[in-house]
Formats: sequence, structure tokens, C-alpha cells
Amino acid sequence: MSSNPPEFINGMPMTEFLGMEITEADDGHAKARLPFREELTFDTGRFVTMHGAASFALADNVGAAAVMSHFEETRPAFTIDLRIDYLAAATSDLFGEAEVLRFGGSVAVADIVVEDEDGEAVAVARGSYRTG
Repeated sequence: MSSNPPEFINGMPMTEFLGMEITEADDGHAKARLPFREELTFDTGRFVTMHGAASFALADNVGAAAVMSHFEETRPAFTIDLRIDYLAAATSDLFGEAEVLRFGGSVAVADIVVEDEDGEAVAVARGSYRTG
């Protein structure tokens, strides 16, 4: 595949603002990292966690990168829908991994897992993205 999802997504202003990085994208699979930063946190009063919106953004971008790795040319995979389940509070850097389940002529579907630095799943998601 000749598409370069990491370069495309990593160059987006929102991705840069979050400090997120797509580290790998090839053959329907992608990985990403989001550093734990104070600007992305939520203070519960008892402890500080990564805000759910930051986890959501990581899941969305890594899912799109996995889909984009199927394209012949570099172009965006627009999100149609993303459903996320939060499993645990995130208190460290986050790592996302996505796998394309189905790549169709107009829609692709990807499963995404977001883990903390200890490898504990903190969220799982399924996204659908426009391909046509």
C-alpha cells in the first residue's frame, strides 16, 4: 500500500495539539501513542485521570489510520460513527491499536483497543469510516 497515514494524521493540528502520534499503519493495522499530560486530564478530587475525550480522540485517529493504510493514495478516512466503552481510569500514557475488520467500497469498520502503559485495557471501541 502506498498511503502514508502516520504522516497525514500526525500533521493535523488537533493531533499535534494533543501530542498524539500514529507510530505504525500498514495493511489494515495501526498503532498510536498519547502522552499523559496535565492539559488532557480530569481531576476527580481523589486522583487525576486522562479525560475520556482524549482517549476517544486516540481511538478515532488510530482507527482512521488503520483504514487509511488500505488506500492506494494518501487521503482521509472520515469517521461515520465511533462507539467507545471505557473500562478503567487512565493514569498514564495511552497506547491505541486498531485492526480493520471489513474494508468495503464505501465503508470500513475497525476495532480499537486503548491500553495504559501497563498494558491494561482502559477502553475498547468500534469505528466505521467512509472509504468511497
